[in-house]
Amino acid sequence: MYMTEPQNKEYKQSWRDEYLKWICCFVNAQGGRLFIGIDDNGVIVGVQEYNKLMDEIPNKSVNHLGLVVDVNLHKSGNKHYLEVVVPVSSVPVAYHGIYYYHSGSTKQELKGIALQHLLLKKTGKKWEDIPVEEASLKDLSANTIRRFISKSVEMNRIPRTAKKMNIDPANFLQRPRKNGAFGVS
Repeated sequence: MYMTEPQNKEYKQSWRDEYLKWICCFVNAQGGRLFIGIDDNGVIVGVQEYNKLMDEIPNKSVNHLGLVVDVNLHKSGNKHYLEVVVPVSSVPVAYHGIYYYHSGSTKQELKGIALQHLLLKKTGKKWEDIPVEEASLKDLSANTIRRFISKSVEMNRIPRTAKKMNIDPANFLQRPRKNGAFGVS
């Protein structure tokens, strides 16, 4: 039997613990399936010790990733192969402290901005939700804050009256009051 390798599937001839990285990739992306006993050309080559792997793979996934995966046994002719079904996670998952992501047909180790994007996305945050502890009002330009207010009004993010209120930029950065005014409550 011949199968192509679409982007949410990965074929491996045999199991290696390093394939937990692929499980991590799938869980951080859109989920996916890892097939053990199928080569890169989609030919079923079979897998030895499939009963042992049906215990080992789920246990290793839980122990190393904190993730429960389904492992299904399939048979084609006289050859057995395994299908590891990886769900999507709503929280970021790391393998030995490293975050991986599945993009196209590649396994990407996330660093820098890509890692920040994944962590924010999975936690439901945006960059503006993250405080910068060492920043103070002295680091901000009053003119930039006024431009921000103007653009926010144009985008209907804040009430139109805010532009006419001649708001003190320092007070604007405080949480809005329940009545819609700005400043410390």
